[in-house]
Amino acid sequence: MGSVGIDWEGLFLQFIGGVGFAVEVVGALVIAGAVVASIVPFAAGLWPGRPPLRLSVVRERLGHGLVLALEFLIAADILRSLARPANLLELTGLAVIVVLRTILSLSLEYELRHLGPGTGADRSQEHGRNDGPH
Repeated sequence: MGSVGIDWEGLFLQFIGGVGFAVEVVGALVIAGAVVASIVPFAAGLWPGRPPLRLSVVRERLGHGLVLALEFLIAADILRSLARPANLLELTGLAVIVVLRTILSLSLEYELRHLGPGTGADRSQEHGRNDGPH
């Protein structure tokens, strides 16, 4: 009787690659959802008789969604790197992408935490329609 060998390592690598792709899709959906969740209420506030939504609220909603999406995209990059053998150049490229996404994520978090409503983030709207009472 011949034995049928299963390439467990190959199956595992395919599985990890698929999970990495799924995580990347989730990251893209989070970005799309954050854009919709930010723009729809803002656009609704442009109709006459409706209270306008401050731009700082739109920026905050979008910013939180982007930070979450960046976390998913970083995880997807790492998973995809595990799914296939890579040379030093590919690993360096991955490291650069992960570092850039991490820096972007940290800067967005910093801005959301320290430059929120009532600080410099609102100053650009002081003369606009979406300003609200002072």
